[in-house]
Amino acid sequence: MKSCPKCGERYGDDRQFCFVDGVTLESLKDARLGTAIAGRYVLEDIIGEGGMAMVYRARHKVVDQPFAIKVMNPLLARDPIVRERFRREAKSAKKIAHPNIIEIFEEGDTSDGTAYMVMEFLEGSSLADIISKGPIPVKRAVGLMIQIARGIARAHDLGVIHRDLKPENIFVCRREPSHPRSNGSSKKDGGGPVGSIDAVTDDEVPAISDAPDTIPPGDLVKLLDFGIALSKQDSRLTGTGELFGTPQYMAPERITSTEAGAPSDLYALGVIFFEMLTGRLPYDAPDVATFFVRHLKDPPLPIRSIQPNTPESLADLIERLLAKEPNQRPVDAHKVTADLIDVAREIGAPVPPEPQVDPASSRPMALPASERGTHRWVRRADVFAEMLERVYGKSAPPELRAKLDRISELAARVAKIRARSVAEQNKLEEIGKKGREGRLRLGHAVDALGADASRAREELRASEEKLATARKRQELARKQFLETHKSITYWEGRSGFAEPYEDLMNAYRDAADVIEGWLEARKQDRSLEQAVETHQQSVRDLEFQLTKLRESLAMHELDTEAEREAIEGLVGQLTHEIDEADHELVTLAGSLVEPLRSRPELGALFRQLEAA
Repeated sequence: MKSCPKCGERYGDDRQFCFVDGVTLESLKDARLGTAIAGRYVLEDIIGEGGMAMVYRARHKVVDQPFAIKVMNPLLARDPIVRERFRREAKSAKKIAHPNIIEIFEEGDTSDGTAYMVMEFLEGSSLADIISKGPIPVKRAVGLMIQIARGIARAHDLGVIHRDLKPENIFVCRREPSHPRSNGSSKKDGGGPVGSIDAVTDDEVPAISDAPDTIPPGDLVKLLDFGIALSKQDSRLTGTGELFGTPQYMAPERITSTEAGAPSDLYALGVIFFEMLTGRLPYDAPDVATFFVRHLKDPPLPIRSIQPNTPESLADLIERLLAKEPNQRPVDAHKVTADLIDVAREIGAPVPPEPQVDPASSRPMALPASERGTHRWVRRADVFAEMLERVYGKSAPPELRAKLDRISELAARVAKIRARSVAEQNKLEEIGKKGREGRLRLGHAVDALGADASRAREELRASEEKLATARKRQELARKQFLETHKSITYWEGRSGFAEPYEDLMNAYRDAADVIEGWLEARKQDRSLEQAVETHQQSVRDLEFQLTKLRESLAMHELDTEAEREAIEGLVGQLTHEIDEADHELVTLAGSLVEPLRSRPELGALFRQLEAA
């Protein structure tokens, strides 16, 4: 694939010069650049590259909106496990539908069988790049932390565990001022340029607006790369002994067990939060093995010894997140979010908008696919006709007249096909809108149930801790009774039940006191057992409701995909017809204008041609 360095027109490899301005064509640096994915997304530039995939900036052929498209490395395409992980990344992120998780619009295979996914286009910086400039001021950091925790809470509620949380997989965009109930500006997230993120001091963090319908500017977090995410509904890709993730952020149980769950993501959050505030990791090690040992055995450095201005409440939260035992960490990401919001209010930092009212929850609707560009070749045909008229009058050479007639015929055909494609694309946009609205509606219901379940888990944990304490008291009373019983046995032996002993009386009294305490502990034990059972039932009920919501979401996705598939097939067919006609038109146009390029009287018309 080649392109014109002046006007940007794309050509096949067989062309040497641009028919519009005559300059020499240049080969594109990537064979996919200039081609269309799914017949609709034209790849414009490379914006990211990794071992598994290449990420391109793309623009829709008929909807004027940028996208990011991740295309799998063709060398890995034959590996069914890798392909399935790539597919699952798209499926996992797509169903979450949360303002703090990158949005996936569709996924599929290219014409050569390579997997791809279409994502929202983001501009900004990774959290890793921001941290590389130094510690993040506390007020800004807490706002970022809240959004990270919210995104993970939604993922966990939907049964998705990330398993590779790290600053490189967290992207920070710049949130523009907007109104939560409007569709907002397209410069917010993924809809267009948002600028790069520079260091911000606490003094520069925007204050919370008094107006309830206005959201101030600030950071917008997007969690990325669910490629090794574990789905509770699909554990087929987690083989025995497999270890995925990044050692610096890996929870102890991830190192020793393949059964690690949601708490392992919370541990990674603790590492990330520590790094955000200090600019360094809680553990330093020269190699992977040493990282593992330190995660398993060493206590992390107290964060306030490195960053003294860290609020005690935040330092305590990070310490709990970094607990070696999963059951010593917060009960879930909802609890982490709630604690972070308390910290934000304590230090006067702005709290990011709730997902339900966040404009980032509702991607700015693309303008309906317009017919802009539909008549491009029709306008060019008119220019070609005027060129021949100026040079030859009514006596144009037959071969040039035949080419012009064919161009006019093809241009009319392309305009007709493109108009139909626009109509079908608008149907796809409506299906996409309906699908997304359904995901958001179910997602908000998941949030509400997830928060209730979090409170129930917190109450259950508190009851279990009280029960454990009561049982320790009961065990202590039992041991004390055994000791007093030894004393009773001793003095009973001394007395032989022949005469009263004061020591025997005291031993009986001590035993009675111990048994009284033991009985009281047992009563409290039974009461707490009932409380634990009640809280367990509450958690089970709420988790059952979450399961039903997940099932509803899965059915919604199946219905949406079924609607999309038929129309996408038709759009792909129409696009193929347009591409074939375009290729013939470029060839005809090149041969038509070549003998006319040296004519000075046509300079203005060539400029019109470029504009067309």
